[in-house]
Amino acid sequence: MNDYNGVSLSPAPAQDARAVAEALGSCGWDVCLLLQPSAADVNRALSNLENALQTGAKALVFFAGHGGVLNGDNYFIIEGACA
Repeated sequence: MNDYNGVSLSPAPAQDARAVAEALGSCGWDVCLLLQPSAADVNRALSNLENALQTGAKALVFFAGHGGVLNGDNYFIIEGACA
């Protein structure tokens, strides 16, 4: 996640996401890699993850990009986010 309204930032987040996805996949994890997702894409992927988990299962969500904390809550800042 490294392109915000045409302003190109570091390519590192996408590279990091690909590397983590590859490493986890090689260890047998089911991986859903999203690059430059919309808010709807992220919500859909998280909903799919929630529906797929069985009681007691473990999940890992890796986010490479920008985020923030507001009033103690953590947020992903994705493409198309408004201030």
